[in-house]
Amino acid sequence: MIIDFRSLENHSVIEADLCIIGAGAAGITVAREFLSSKLRVVVIESGGFELDLGTQSLYRGENVGLDYFPLEAARLRFFGGTTGHWNGQCSPLNEMDFQERPWVPYSGWPIKKAELDPFYQRAHVISGLGPYVYNDDVWRMLKVDAPHLDPAKLQVRFWQFSRRLRFGQVYRQDMQNAQDIHVYLHANLLIFKPIATAPSLTI
Repeated sequence: MIIDFRSLENHSVIEADLCIIGAGAAGITVAREFLSSKLRVVVIESGGFELDLGTQSLYRGENVGLDYFPLEAARLRFFGGTTGHWNGQCSPLNEMDFQERPWVPYSGWPIKKAELDPFYQRAHVISGLGPYVYNDDVWRMLKVDAPHLDPAKLQVRFWQFSRRLRFGQVYRQDMQNAQDIHVYLHANLLIFKPIATAPSLTI
């Protein structure tokens, strides 16, 4: 079920067993896992079905790292999220990405890639990707001879391109028809930080 949050009365209370923030690739994928689960799932999405410049401007910010696209252009803030303009290029993380490396601050994960592999395979189905193969088996599948390269100097990485580019279009009907999943559009999430009690003064 998809609901325009602006149609609700002020101070409306929304109850859920699970609340998902954002209806992009991750949010829609997680929500679909709970189809027919009998749990009440709520998805909170900042935008609507189309790009709105006012909502999109909430992404505006300063980039202090490497040169990149403007923050308000790099990601999209409406149903379907950034899949609204991505090219579907996908590849899993490498083993090294999970390891602690002295030259990379804050590196190291508490899990290994093997623990993610079953979920990567499920994500392949959702994203419309091919077989979950990213090693040298690709050459055999393509019936192409692998190039003779020194792996110590140059490594080959494989990527796939999604056949389901626009999640907001592909999975919109699933969300609309779901009875236990409520997607609220035009609903910006605010997190309020408690204000510390001012110290009392005795004069």
